[in-house]
Order: sequence, then structure tokens, then C-alpha cells
Amino acid sequence: MLETAGIEQARLLVIALDDRDRAVQMVRHVKQYYPHVWVLARAFDRGHGYQLREAGADDTVSETYHSALELGGHALTAMGVHPMRAKQMTWSFVQNEDAHEDELFEAWKEIEGGISFSPRYGELFMKLEESLNSAMKQDWQEPQREDVPIWTPPDQKNDAL
Repeated sequence: MLETAGIEQARLLVIALDDRDRAVQMVRHVKQYYPHVWVLARAFDRGHGYQLREAGADDTVSETYHSALELGGHALTAMGVHPMRAKQMTWSFVQNEDAHEDELFEAWKEIEGGISFSPRYGELFMKLEESLNSAMKQDWQEPQREDVPIWTPPDQKNDAL
């Protein structure tokens, strides 16, 4: 099917299959026979993203990761955090994850290689958590009225939520 679709001339292939194993197999196949094609693959979660990366995917996007970020941003706003601050906090999270992506991937390979618990993986997550905690506590100047649309925090009467 890929050949019929013209994979030989393709610059990019997006793989978003609902079958984890088939997605990994497709990445492997494309990178083996068409290494010039940039493969962007949708992952279900972190582990699946690592499997796709190991198979040769040039880039992965985890659906659970991004939906969790979106949900977390909405939760912050619902709790009274300014929407721009919530967005800044999610960006900080993404930047911290990106900064440690290669280290986490290498530590994951140790786990997949048969080590039931990789102390290195745990250390990296602790380091990531500390870095993220620091980023979240940074001072933040609320934007001026003329900089952004008017926003008011939700009614605080329902604190029990």
C-alpha cells in the first residue's frame, strides 16, 4: 500500500495506527526501506513512544502526554490560575521533559533490556521533578489589561471542589 501511495517520493509519513505493534512494525519497515522519509508517529504513552523511537521514528507525539497537559492547564485555570500562567507552566513542563528526553530514553532501554528497576530512571524522574518544581515557582507578572483579553478567576464559593 505504501508503494502504491508513492512512498518513494514522500518526504514525510505520519503513522497514527490504533494497533501499537503494527505502528512499531510500520516504522521499522519504512526506516529500513525508505530511510529518507521522515517518520512522525503517534504514540499512546511514554513507553510506546520509546518503542517507536527505538524502531526509528524521527519524532513521536504521545496522545496521553498531550491530553494530560491540556487537562492540567484547564485544572489550573479552574483553580484560579491565570490562563496565561497556566500555559506558561505547561510550557515549562514540556521544556523540562524535552531537556531530559534522551537521558530518559536511554534509561528506559535499560529497563527494556531486563533490568526490572533502573535506579538511573528513578533518579532522572526525581531530577526532572525538582527542575519542574523550580520552574513552576518562578515569579510571574500577570499581564496588563492592554496585553491580553480580560479574564477573571472563577467564583471561589465552591472551594470544596
